[in-house]
Amino acid sequence: MVAAPGRQRVGLGERGAQAHALRAQTAAVARRWREAEPDAVEAVRIAREIAYPTLIWQAAHLLADIQAQLGKGDEAGAAARLAAETIEGLAARAPDSALRRSFMNWSRVQAALETAERLRRA
Repeated sequence: MVAAPGRQRVGLGERGAQAHALRAQTAAVARRWREAEPDAVEAVRIAREIAYPTLIWQAAHLLADIQAQLGKGDEAGAAARLAAETIEGLAARAPDSALRRSFMNWSRVQAALETAERLRRA
């Protein structure tokens, strides 16, 4: 089965964003923050371009952590706000309250929201 041309582009964009996020995560785990930042920025850019909210908040959270480590407080705060706003938007669109609660209680979501709050207070 051949994918529609638009879906094929989104699929390629999704894989590209995931690849950048993975490279950023790998560098961040090794505490190579300067190396990690450009890949995290690109992951967020692509995820926003293809309007993929799950990848937007995950990449934005990663970017916020990286930028905080680099001492870029304002940029880290902006990335963390993007992650939190995207999470809130996803939760608002959940089809039922049980799914919404489950999503909001997920440890990755909680970590992103805690990062946003910590950076907001800084």
